[in-house]
Amino acid sequence: MGAIDLLVDEVGSRFGMNNAKAGSLLTAVLSLIQDQNGLGGFLERFRNAGLSDTVSGWLGGAASKPISGESVQSALAPNTINNIASRTGLPRATVTSALGFIIPKLAHVCAFCGSPYS
Repeated sequence: MGAIDLLVDEVGSRFGMNNAKAGSLLTAVLSLIQDQNGLGGFLERFRNAGLSDTVSGWLGGAASKPISGESVQSALAPNTINNIASRTGLPRATVTSALGFIIPKLAHVCAFCGSPYS
């Protein structure tokens, strides 16, 4: 089982959703990364939201601690979160909390394992 599969399982378990929902949430994040011309562009949104030190920690080998839903909302446009909620069929609050968990872990995996998204 690869790192992404483990992340899907962990998200499903932590947020009480099946793997299909967790996978669709992860797919939405990967799509956002791609839309921002890669991981660097995507993470720039978090740096611009005042999370530069946090992002540096994700990429520098520190443990990928979750960020708050409020931090996710500061970095991503409200319509982005609403679109993800609509596509996944999950409540907006669950989406923001889950993204706060997924994004640091995914950034760490992409940075250290290599990824077409970096």
